[in-house]
Amino acid sequence: MRHATSTSSAMRDKALEFEKRRGAQRMAEIGAGGDAAWNTGAIETLREAVAAQGQRSDVRWADALSVSVRPMITCWFRALYCAAKTATSVGAISGGAD
Repeated sequence: MRHATSTSSAMRDKALEFEKRRGAQRMAEIGAGGDAAWNTGAIETLREAVAAQGQRSDVRWADALSVSVRPMITCWFRALYCAAKTATSVGAISGGAD
């Protein structure tokens, strides 16, 4: 009788392990579906934002400002980078570095 009990316990353990794996797989499927839906929504939002950037407002100064923002920010970052490099070089030369 003892052999039957251990076999039953082993079968129960296997069934429990199977259910755990099946549950984990289902949770992974749900997570993947949620990620795909989120990515689709993010791509749609990006597409709408890019399309909205190209639309003109009928206010000339606002359109001019909108068009010039990205190039001006780029120029500012370049200028800040050059200023930082120059300050570092001047500091190193003044400090006696070769």
